[in-house]
Amino acid sequence: MSGQSHRAAALLDEPGWGLHFDTQGLVPVVAQDARTRDILILGSANQEAVQRSLDTGDAWFWSRGRRELWHKGATSGHFLRLRRIRRNCEDNSLLYEVEPLGPACHMGPPGCFFRDLAGAELPPLSAEERVPTAGADTGVETESLLDEPGWGLHFNPQGLVPVVAQDARTRDVLVLAFANQEAVQRSLDTGDAWFWSRSRQELWRKGATSGHFLRLRRIRRDCEDNSLLYEVDPVGPACHTGRPGCFFRDLDGTELPPLSAEERVPTAAAPTELLDSVFEVILDRQRTKPAGSYVATLLDQGLDRIAKKVGEEAAEVIIAAKNRDRAQVAHEVADLWFHTLVLLAEQGMTPAEVTAVLAERRGGVASPPGPPVVNG
Repeated sequence: MSGQSHRAAALLDEPGWGLHFDTQGLVPVVAQDARTRDILILGSANQEAVQRSLDTGDAWFWSRGRRELWHKGATSGHFLRLRRIRRNCEDNSLLYEVEPLGPACHMGPPGCFFRDLAGAELPPLSAEERVPTAGADTGVETESLLDEPGWGLHFNPQGLVPVVAQDARTRDVLVLAFANQEAVQRSLDTGDAWFWSRSRQELWRKGATSGHFLRLRRIRRDCEDNSLLYEVDPVGPACHTGRPGCFFRDLDGTELPPLSAEERVPTAAAPTELLDSVFEVILDRQRTKPAGSYVATLLDQGLDRIAKKVGEEAAEVIIAAKNRDRAQVAHEVADLWFHTLVLLAEQGMTPAEVTAVLAERRGGVASPPGPPVVNG
């Protein structure tokens, strides 16, 4: 994570530290992939969750369903490594910029917003679609699902769901607000983003006063049907301060410069960097053996079980390749690599010993790998 944590940590020692938590002591939090700029999760956090995020460098939330702190990835190993925390213009919501170590959604997709409002699964964006463009409006679906009572969304006791509005071209997070069923219906009917203002207790058409509307392209629902993503084309600044979006400040309140064009283009993590990060998690599970951890359980079952899993995943790769399914091949190779890393941990080895062999075969000069990591 950036040096932000040292500045922000001191701010968190002050009572309240400037954030406006709701009556349950929570603020909504959107987690965005810092590289692809995909919206991964829309959750909630209390002060302790934010503090733990700063202290550990991983994203923590508050689970409204389980009424407990939630360390994303604690069971699956799919952590969200924190790069930065931003606060919005009204100090009542946060943006976690993260690097995911595996799928962020418990159902397997990279993020939770993989379905449209009607519940139909959407294909992943291509590399070209992720690059900012001045593309044409694609229109918004007007499915008849909204004619059915409740239409499948789980509104809170106040009849609301949190909504994140994302610029469909730049992929910036613009606004984090709430909507009731009527606000969503009006958004579909008019093609503009509507919300529910909790402070004014009224429907709110973004831009009705300023003329800075959010033209709606698509509405996505998350995997648990309790939050929405508006993909929009903003007509002017989305923030009442005149900035393009509301998340223009660091957690400590420092204004951040706008992202450059280069920073907006998705980049991939270096393969060795990503593998090393995943391997760190595996070593941590080997050492701490947390309850419910898949990796810890697999390591406890011993070499025969781990070797069998490697063989099973290799067979899955072959089947996917024979089916000419690119997405499935990528998925199965990821599983194979992951279980191979678990095998290395069981052997007391490191990925560096493998990359050293590859470098030698390629004719390069590789530094000798360090001694195996011993994890009593």
